[in-house]
Amino acid sequence: FDIVDTTFQGRGVTLRGRLVLPQGKARVPVAVLMHGSESYSGVNAYFQQYLFPAEGVGVFVYDKRGTGGSSGKYSQNFHDLAADASAALREAQRLGRERIGRIGFHGGSQGGWVAPLAASKTPQADFVFVGFGLADGVLSEDRDQVALDLRAAGFGDARRAWDFRSVGRGDVKFEDIVVALNDVGYRGPLSVE
Repeated sequence: FDIVDTTFQGRGVTLRGRLVLPQGKARVPVAVLMHGSESYSGVNAYFQQYLFPAEGVGVFVYDKRGTGGSSGKYSQNFHDLAADASAALREAQRLGRERIGRIGFHGGSQGGWVAPLAASKTPQADFVFVGFGLADGVLSEDRDQVALDLRAAGFGDARRAWDFRSVGRGDVKFEDIVVALNDVGYRGPLSVE
């Protein structure tokens, strides 16, 4: 493969990326791979950066903000992630120059929500491919993820859907709950009923 490693500017962060093209000089379509909600390096972990070029499709893969070789704080802010993805697409075009044919976004999971947003803000994008999306909306998915994260932090009873702590029994340590929510990066509302 023809591989070029790079760094480029996202929205207020420096991102690490990699363009992987099939060998040669021919124009090829290029997919900008969009992260799911994971917090590990896409450049180090995404196998598609080798699979797609083996089939004649170039790939631009990058580390989401706060992951791998990218600066900044890990974030779930879709607007920041979309701005970063738009910058990634422009960087792929800059690096690939005349080799770039059609170019667009490929996203799965959280990337399946962010990719269409990025494409709507990136006139250079020729396509959006959502490899697997979710049947629920973003808020519902986030609610489920918060429940899983709280259970992993030791809160609640896995046999019950939403029984994390009972205020009526006086055994609630709200500070521990807030610390656990902060540890998993939750920035949404907190409801005490």
